[in-house]
Amino acid sequence: MANFVRACPDGSVLTLESSMLNVLPLNMMAIAMGPHVRCGIEDNIWTQDRSRKMTSVEQIEQLVRISREFGRDIATAEEAREIYKIGTFYRYADETLAANGFAPNRKPAQGAANRIAALYQADTRKGAAFPDLFQIIRRPDEGMTVRPAPCCSRRQL
Repeated sequence: MANFVRACPDGSVLTLESSMLNVLPLNMMAIAMGPHVRCGIEDNIWTQDRSRKMTSVEQIEQLVRISREFGRDIATAEEAREIYKIGTFYRYADETLAANGFAPNRKPAQGAANRIAALYQADTRKGAAFPDLFQIIRRPDEGMTVRPAPCCSRRQL
């Protein structure tokens, strides 16, 4: 879990979820390491020793007690809404990504063009016929465009 927490981007919101007998131990680790935690009867209905069933309220009270013992503050309902941006809406995916500190989406076919260019380079080194199927057009202002060669119909591809 430490590697996963370390790999999350700065400013991201990480909440640990688990199920059954892993809920309490993993939530305790998450409380110690910094991520948010959650619990409830949809994750687990048993006490750790499986001697009886626990309600959601009992599970929440248990995590609140443990969080306080670890020195972690408990978010109010308003703080939780702010943390998870509940009620915040965006018009477009790119706007959502930018507002939350993520890289923009790739332009259409950008990923495919890069993969085809890599195949093109690999096949030309081997002397394969693959280059005859595609025209690779490089323009400094637009990047690279890949399209079927004029001699080929789309059905041949």
